[in-house]
Amino acid sequence: MARLLGALVVSFLTVTAVAPSTVALAAGKRSEVGVSAKGVMPGARPVPRGGFAARGVTHQSKPWLSIQHPATSANGGVRVTTASASPQPPKETAGPFNFLGQSVGNPYTPPDTQVAAGPGYLLEAVNDEAAVFTDAGVQVGPTLALQSFFPLENGFFYTDPRVAFDPIGGGGTWYITILEFMTTPHFASRIYMATSYNPNPSITGSWTYAKIWPNPAIPAEQSVADSQICDQPQLGFSGLIITISCNNFTPPQNFTGALTRVIDKLDLLNPGHAVVYQDLLASGDSLSPAQSYGKTGTQYVVFNAHATPNFAGGIAISGRPDSASGSSASEFDLPIQQSTLPPAADQPGTPEQIDSADNRFQVATWRNGILWTGGDDGCKPSGDTVLRSCLRLVAVNTGTMTVQQDFDLGVNGLHLMYPGVTTDGYNDMFVSFTVSGTTQFPSLEYTSQFVGEAAGTVDGIQMIAAGQGFYTDSVPNPGTHTHRWGDYGEGTPDPVDPTEVWLAGEYVPTTGTDWGTAAAEATLRAPCDSGSVVADMASPQPLTAHPTFTATVGGCSQAPEYSFWLYGKVNGTAQWVNVQPYSASNTYQLNYPGLSYGTYSIDVWMRNVGSALQYETFGLMSWVIGGCNFATTTNTSGTTYTTAAGGVACATPEFKVWMVGKGLPWTVESGTANGGWTSSPTFDASTVSGLAPGTYSIDVWVREKGVSTDPTYLETWGLSTFVKGTTACSTSQVSLVAAQASPHSTGLASVDFTAAGCGASAQYEYYLYPGAHGGYQLLRGWGAGSYSWQTAAQAAGNYSIVVWAKQAGSTTPDYDSYALYSYEFNGATSATLATNLPSPQRQSAGAITLTATSMGASTPEYSFWVLGPGSSATWVNVQPYSTANTAMWTPPSIGTFAVVVWVRQKGGGTPANAYETNAMLSFSSTQ
Repeated sequence: MARLLGALVVSFLTVTAVAPSTVALAAGKRSEVGVSAKGVMPGARPVPRGGFAARGVTHQSKPWLSIQHPATSANGGVRVTTASASPQPPKETAGPFNFLGQSVGNPYTPPDTQVAAGPGYLLEAVNDEAAVFTDAGVQVGPTLALQSFFPLENGFFYTDPRVAFDPIGGGGTWYITILEFMTTPHFASRIYMATSYNPNPSITGSWTYAKIWPNPAIPAEQSVADSQICDQPQLGFSGLIITISCNNFTPPQNFTGALTRVIDKLDLLNPGHAVVYQDLLASGDSLSPAQSYGKTGTQYVVFNAHATPNFAGGIAISGRPDSASGSSASEFDLPIQQSTLPPAADQPGTPEQIDSADNRFQVATWRNGILWTGGDDGCKPSGDTVLRSCLRLVAVNTGTMTVQQDFDLGVNGLHLMYPGVTTDGYNDMFVSFTVSGTTQFPSLEYTSQFVGEAAGTVDGIQMIAAGQGFYTDSVPNPGTHTHRWGDYGEGTPDPVDPTEVWLAGEYVPTTGTDWGTAAAEATLRAPCDSGSVVADMASPQPLTAHPTFTATVGGCSQAPEYSFWLYGKVNGTAQWVNVQPYSASNTYQLNYPGLSYGTYSIDVWMRNVGSALQYETFGLMSWVIGGCNFATTTNTSGTTYTTAAGGVACATPEFKVWMVGKGLPWTVESGTANGGWTSSPTFDASTVSGLAPGTYSIDVWVREKGVSTDPTYLETWGLSTFVKGTTACSTSQVSLVAAQASPHSTGLASVDFTAAGCGASAQYEYYLYPGAHGGYQLLRGWGAGSYSWQTAAQAAGNYSIVVWAKQAGSTTPDYDSYALYSYEFNGATSATLATNLPSPQRQSAGAITLTATSMGASTPEYSFWVLGPGSSATWVNVQPYSTANTAMWTPPSIGTFAVVVWVRQKGGGTPANAYETNAMLSFSSTQ
């Protein structure tokens, strides 16, 4: 009977006020599966395994340990694997976190330890109480008496809890099952199930209840339940169904087979919906349904046949009870080596022994096509001459229905009992168990096996909780010195981190009649952490530069692999591009097509080779591609135009000159050796031959030399006009000047233009190009030469202001002459981000100061964002936009965080919740 990794708290007490019929049972379908009768198990105990003893005890509970992978020290073969008899302490501890639970209600022995792990929470149960913890070991609420949580019928006792967290469907589901029974004046039993969909199982009102056995609406079923004990109900689940199997005991305490009840999971996902079930009956063996972690529509139920020849039998259940065809099942029988009853386990300093149960399978778990199961067995470890209690561990490939592994795990001179078997997200196997002998007090330990290791081998044994004395239960089994222990342990995967599992079981905290339970977090695969990325040259650089980015990572237990991502404007569209998929290479040279001037993010995902996660950590940095982002043109003597180019990393500009006018299409007037591009910043329009009198536009394209081989690619431009000969505006050439010089930072309220020429009574009309990406826009109709362009909402970029001019009384439908002005708005062009403490830092370091700097904006403002670890994390705005370039941030958990600062011109045209440039870094918080 087990104790929980955390109290179920007051919320459970409130929930128990809900009537047990919150989820009603319907009659459903009933059928028998053709499972051959195996007969009564050889050596089967004639008493229910969920027995109890009336005594007062104080249950010691849970030193929480985070245990890293030990050095491999396994030996032995396929039949008996003998592990080290000298367990080593864990390499790393988190805490330890201790929990003392006072027994409530009727005290029980053994504890029947159970643990389930949900996102951020752990649920532990023993026979008489339960508790909820955070995954950091902090108990949430008080310890809960199970007699208050479940509806206890008059004259009944409660025992044999099972708990699980099913990650499939929605946010996951918590399950708790319990057996209520009586033996006098007659045998009778009830099975209840509680379900919660709340991530925090301690939340008040989050649980609903269903009576799984019997269904009062079926008189025959009620009659059976009132005459036998459906002992040790085991809980399993797959993608579609939940399965509960129990062993039937009838007077005078005879084992009469097993019951398997299949429940439609969809019914439980719809509170208030009638629960439809289906019974699958096996007549001879104790059944263990598998807890399935992964996508499978098949529920596997296993048993140890004990016969000669021995075999591992099972039932593969498919289909939903609530469907038109119901569930169906087929049996599979796979030969395994003979198992025997294990002997009772010795203890130091006393003839009292502890019960190692029998050789039934006690647990089953399935993931990615592999079904693991285990129980106790009698074997002789290598070098030993005495029969010991060992662990029988069996792995079945459910794709081929073949036994992949079948071995006993033993230790010379010691007894191993009550395995809690589970696997992590990689199919690495973990098993916890109690160890006892004449040289070691009953302790809780564990071992593991990497997926792909040789069959029948394990890694060195590790200690979870060392025994501090021998155990002398006040009620030993009649006529013996053996004391109840177990009856089972538990292992469960962490639903968030695929590298971690949780293991729980029993040990002795102090000599006497007290038992204790402990739980530990274990991993074979330390996740990668402390990721970072650097460039081999300083930013900004022109597009012609090809920096090499190098990623570094720490903490990986396996060889790391890297995936490089680029974010920014690619082919004119802001997007993420995976520029280098996962590989062993930690470097990437930037030479991706379609890039242009601007700020880019380089993001490197990092993980262990073979990891099931998208990434385990990452490194981030900003990279600014510089170039020519503004240009001006000046007119000398009305014929020669000089273009000045500038901007971040505009070191060697080149130019292309175009002319257009009435009777002249757009024509390249600069050299042709480089597609019209030239290094000369000057152009003399008077040298162009064949021009008729009139006004012409001169458009000068500018770009960083070598930035592209595309003759149409430019980074910015400058505009001017040239008047040849006599025109309708013959008094003077039209001119256009701005009171606020270009370039200017965004956020400027207005730009004041003045046009002159075409005589004292001339009229002028103002246009904007390209404006909102759609051709010329009329700013103001015909009027005076002065005009104030309202620019507060204009975003960073290059704009052309065009003014048409004609003399008063002119009948020209459009213009007599015109002038152009190229105006550039610069926002924030680059940024940096730094922390006052280097990464990584212990979480206990407290608040981290984030400091940003920027270039380009006259009055920059900053917004700081953080993305937590894990692929399901979301961005959190730790400081909205303000002119403060610093922010305080405290890492809320352990892991690697992305930290980003957005920068823009205050009052500029950048939309809300957007930025003009940004900077990124990664920061790792450790224990």
